[in-house]
Amino acid sequence: NYLYELLTTTPNDPQFTGNNQDGLTANPTYGINVPTAWQYTVGNPNIKIGVFDSGINYNHEDLGGGNFSTSKVAGGKDYRNSGVQISTVSNPDDDGHGSACAGIIGALSNNGKGVSGITGGDMSTSNMGSPLYAMKIFDASGFATLTDIGNALIEGVTYNPITGYGYRQNVTSHSWGGPVSAVTLANGVN
Repeated sequence: NYLYELLTTTPNDPQFTGNNQDGLTANPTYGINVPTAWQYTVGNPNIKIGVFDSGINYNHEDLGGGNFSTSKVAGGKDYRNSGVQISTVSNPDDDGHGSACAGIIGALSNNGKGVSGITGGDMSTSNMGSPLYAMKIFDASGFATLTDIGNALIEGVTYNPITGYGYRQNVTSHSWGGPVSAVTLANGVN
């Protein structure tokens, strides 16, 4: 007498079903075969993901849309503006790059909109997947300082239960670089 479970089906998001996300499928050249991984998990709400980038537009419809409280963005700060909470920033992503990266990671799946993220949950079961944290380190011109990067890294991955400081992120995403290797930055990341 075996136990069976429902398997995740192909998401109903139009950009996924239209093969516009073939990098997430089993493309033999460059695909990562996410549909097979979705048979095991569609995103764990206990796995916090920090997106260190230009911010995340929490108003985007494929990230929960409308406002901060209904979005997948669970927190974060704008380090380019004195570390204010991302929920209070009028333009949470000056460039759009961070939102695009956040979409690949965690756009809501099975919401009938846009794309499907790797940890996008399954909206047919009200599972929002893994929460995202907008660690906004780049300004509108596309530049970040070593100080802002360092402050964001420290606060992103640490947590002090006494003071409540830090986010204790399990995964961090960094889709940026510079012309030279900075030993200080490499040491900080390590």
